[in-house]
Amino acid sequence: MKKLSGISGFLLAYNEEENIEKAVLALVAALKANAARYEAMVVLYEKSTDNTASIVRKLAKNNSHVRLVMQPCSRKGYGNAIRIGIEHARCPYIFFSDADNQFDFRDIGKLARYADSYQIVTGYRTDRKDPFVRRLTARIYNTLLKLIFPIPVKDIDCAFKLYQKDIFRNMELVCTTGMVNAEIITKAAIKKAAIKEVPIPHYHRFAGRPVFEANKWAIIKPKVVMDLLKEMKVLWKTMPRR
Repeated sequence: MKKLSGISGFLLAYNEEENIEKAVLALVAALKANAARYEAMVVLYEKSTDNTASIVRKLAKNNSHVRLVMQPCSRKGYGNAIRIGIEHARCPYIFFSDADNQFDFRDIGKLARYADSYQIVTGYRTDRKDPFVRRLTARIYNTLLKLIFPIPVKDIDCAFKLYQKDIFRNMELVCTTGMVNAEIITKAAIKKAAIKEVPIPHYHRFAGRPVFEANKWAIIKPKVVMDLLKEMKVLWKTMPRR
């Protein structure tokens, strides 16, 4: 397969010291295999209290392709983290994922083969390994979004996406929560962007703790739910009409 001209890959992280080194090294190897030019960034929330930052700085010292980008407290939220990653990307293609090692980054190649023909290539999780409550919540969330917005994919929040950077040139993003995934897809679909969805294997989280869950049963924190509902309303009001 022909390599892409350049990929900026970034991982979102918050207190992921048990996962981060493995994730960054795997990302670097996958980007190198799929692009002539590449950079691997970690977007780390400023309030992270463990050793994630120091681990990434050490990796960056030994590899010029690795970069740490801090997400300030003034721009908290999952959506803001994605937006910060996009803002710092230097290459014509942008890949993003989480730093929890629930994906095999070698699967970036499954997206890259479509990158020239589609402005967005997004994964959907096959045999999703999250707890039942989380999978049920995600199914309800995806169904609700599709009733409200013109979303042409089945797994909107799959954190395994590859974008042509140019798609963001005239796209104003307003969502600061995980709703940003729906915002990007919705606004791209309205503009008739070419979007491809690809099956990607999903794996158990073996280290670290999810940020958005309230307990071991994977029940989503009430504040997270309320913030998402608020941003649904914001997105509905601000998105371009057909």
